[in-house]
Amino acid sequence: YAHSFIAAHPTHRVVIVLATDGEPNDCDSTVDAVSSVAAAAAAEKPPISTYVIGVGSSLSSLGQIATAGGTGHAFVVDTAASTTASFTAAMNAIRGEAALPCSFEIPAPATGAALDYDKVNVARSTAGDGGSSKLLQVTDQAACGTADGWYYDHPQSPGSIELCPTTCTAVEHDATGVVQVLVGCKTETKVVR
Repeated sequence: YAHSFIAAHPTHRVVIVLATDGEPNDCDSTVDAVSSVAAAAAAEKPPISTYVIGVGSSLSSLGQIATAGGTGHAFVVDTAASTTASFTAAMNAIRGEAALPCSFEIPAPATGAALDYDKVNVARSTAGDGGSSKLLQVTDQAACGTADGWYYDHPQSPGSIELCPTTCTAVEHDATGVVQVLVGCKTETKVVR
């Protein structure tokens, strides 16, 4: 399902949340097997991260799955308190961690066409502004300074679009923001003086 969703929505970040009551015990499943699937998804381009929420008493191996899935740790729901509130808190923490990425694939051109790298733009919108603003392209990370912007990972042979550190920090902390890669209009670049 995650693969089909990301194929249909290439500008979205896709993650998996595995909510479980403990150790795998169905269909000959093991912690190592589930970890292997999570690791394979995390290694894809773009990556599909696996977050793990454990509810129950047999949760000791869930960190292995989360680590393999690229998220580092499992969230454990406190069943001694309000299970609903604890589960909701875990989902909200995941929502914050699963913010927008800072690296984006360059969209494929129409079938049979060549992509003009001078006709690519990046736009960002936030929950607060309700609109969208184009980010200016810079030559490389060093040219970012403290301003918003983006650059190609390899200017002569681009493989991905990278957000400048200031922009990256902003999108990582905006769970409802949107970043779009736009193709077709002349690239808007930062004027170097």
